[in-house]
Amino acid sequence: MERNTLSTLMTWKLLTKTPRSEFELMSHHLESEICVGDNRENKSPLHDAVLYGEPGNIPQLIKNGSNVEIRTGLNKETPIHCAAKLGKLECLKCLSNYGGSLTTKDGSEEGNSPIHLAVIHGHEEVTRWLIDNGVSVDTVNKKGITPLVYATWYGYTNLVQIIAKKGANVNCRTSCFNNATPLHLAVSSDKQDVVRTLLEFGASPELFCSCNQTPVHWATAYGNLQSLKIMETYGAKLSVRTNDNCGYQPIHLAAGGGHVTLVEWFLDNGIAVDCPNNFGFTPLHLAAVKGQTETANFLLKRGAQVNMYINSEHSTFLHVAASSGNLSIMQTVLDLGADVEAQDCYKYTPAHYATKNDHVHCLKRLRNFEEDKKVRNETNSFEPLIITAAKYDSEDAALWLLECGESIEVRCKDGMTPLHHATICDSRNVAFLLIREGADVNSKDNNLLSPLHYAVLKKSIDIGILLLAWKADLQAETKEYFNPLHLAAKGDELDFLKIMLSHGGSILAPTANNKCDYPIHIAASYGSDNVLQWLIDSGISVNVTKAVGCTPLLNVAGQRIL
Repeated sequence: MERNTLSTLMTWKLLTKTPRSEFELMSHHLESEICVGDNRENKSPLHDAVLYGEPGNIPQLIKNGSNVEIRTGLNKETPIHCAAKLGKLECLKCLSNYGGSLTTKDGSEEGNSPIHLAVIHGHEEVTRWLIDNGVSVDTVNKKGITPLVYATWYGYTNLVQIIAKKGANVNCRTSCFNNATPLHLAVSSDKQDVVRTLLEFGASPELFCSCNQTPVHWATAYGNLQSLKIMETYGAKLSVRTNDNCGYQPIHLAAGGGHVTLVEWFLDNGIAVDCPNNFGFTPLHLAAVKGQTETANFLLKRGAQVNMYINSEHSTFLHVAASSGNLSIMQTVLDLGADVEAQDCYKYTPAHYATKNDHVHCLKRLRNFEEDKKVRNETNSFEPLIITAAKYDSEDAALWLLECGESIEVRCKDGMTPLHHATICDSRNVAFLLIREGADVNSKDNNLLSPLHYAVLKKSIDIGILLLAWKADLQAETKEYFNPLHLAAKGDELDFLKIMLSHGGSILAPTANNKCDYPIHIAASYGSDNVLQWLIDSGISVNVTKAVGCTPLLNVAGQRIL
């Protein structure tokens, strides 16, 4: 889990930059294609009349056969499009009187109608006239953009006010810009007068775009403090969370973006310095992940805790950083004062997290950072790192630990060695490494179980074959006097039983206790049908008796009675 959550932090970026870039590209495109440029080829007399502001010539041209809807130029604009774009209101009126459409879209990629072009070029009177003459104030182009969105983007405060007064939806969504509202766009570029005007007409600072962020998040991510202050005076909630799994508050974005001034403002306005997101990450963690050292140090001065628990497992951020394998982030957290000996609820330190994820570079740094014996030579309260490596099949970490002098036969309180744990967890790479480096294949834990016993119990056939190749003892018995063949018979592990027999195991080896159970008795007692049938097919007598005189049949009967 730790690697996934940190990956979310590391790959997080302000998705709201996408619409800004799109708008900037669109702006350049629109501003470079004024009507003059469009009519370098296939010019019509009506377009020329508009271009030169000669409304008096329009009636005669139309009487002489000019088509009021003729389209010329790259963007396939009608004379009315040109009139709206150039602010030629009288030409527009005249063309309209002769049947020119006020709502037709041009042939550009955006598919703008006359009202869009009027707004883009800041023509207030043309815009007002178009609305007054029946053009919908919420007309959308092919991209789903309304006149209000354009007015907002270009910072035309008067046009925003005109359009809003005419009843425009101030909370309209623009699908091509992550379903952002006009307020999202206004705060992203810190157009303060536009922000204030939109709020006065009812724009909500709490609506989410499809990136799961509100205008408060956008303003924060772009570092626009004044827009934040304006929204705050209109009741914007400063602790609002992103509407996704992460649950970022604006202060998280401010910290990750290195906006120290904004971080300070949020703190001064009551936001907690260690407020967590849904994964438990605080603003300090965001600053660390994004390499914002100045912001991180400021947060520490304001009381941020670098060693606070971030989840129910009591992991600290250093645990997460070590788990991720990102040495740069881990070093930043260490420099901020993280505790290398902090334990989670399983008594795992950051070194254990680096080990179980096989991040040797992080493990080395943790070892070098703090020479405390609890980190270098684990006490009883710490699981030996070589055992952690064995559990998680962390081959590189295991090899490095052995090279550093870790005992290959170190034991936990249960008496298990690293090879026991590697077998139990089916950690094949580490099991082979340990055996190759001299681990005792016949070591026993407190219950006298050897690695081969565990291989049978855990059905780890590959490791079992490896142990047998290195002369694992087939006669070694547990406290219950079971050798590995007995356990295979008990668990109905026919394939494992055959493998052990091929390595010298005896099909007639009884238990060493007073019962003297043979594998066939054990198979019968525990209902191991496959093993039982195979033993019978192999010629084992069904009447073979153990010490107390019981046959396999009596074993079965006894089990059923019990």
